[in-house]
Amino acid sequence: MGELRNVVEALFEVEARGEADVAARLYAPDVEFKGPMIEVHGRDGMKELVESSHRAFPDMKREIITAAEEGDTIAVQIRSKGTHLGPLGFTGGEIPATGRPVDTESAIFIRVENGLVKSWHTFYDGRILMQQLGLAGVGG
Repeated sequence: MGELRNVVEALFEVEARGEADVAARLYAPDVEFKGPMIEVHGRDGMKELVESSHRAFPDMKREIITAAEEGDTIAVQIRSKGTHLGPLGFTGGEIPATGRPVDTESAIFIRVENGLVKSWHTFYDGRILMQQLGLAGVGG
């Protein structure tokens, strides 16, 4: 297992427990997060994202399917499973809890600098997530 994978797995573990303060310390102060329905900048923004994600999916578990490291960047394919039990915020609004299970795959590219996550770009089909939440036609 590579050094970058260790950073990612540690981050996934503390996020799964909802430890936003601990997770925030694993991000660079000027971290950049980009995803299909959200963009966040800075450590405080990431702390808020971890908190809101944990409220939305308190039982979310991420499994690394495959990972490849090169230099300061790791690409991971992950499977995320959880239950939508709280409000899910995204750029443009918020989705109230549906109580529905979700099971999605995504690709994430994470750049690590001095042991801290500097950038996180995630790619997934938001339509699949919306369908699983019973909200086909929302997001994307």
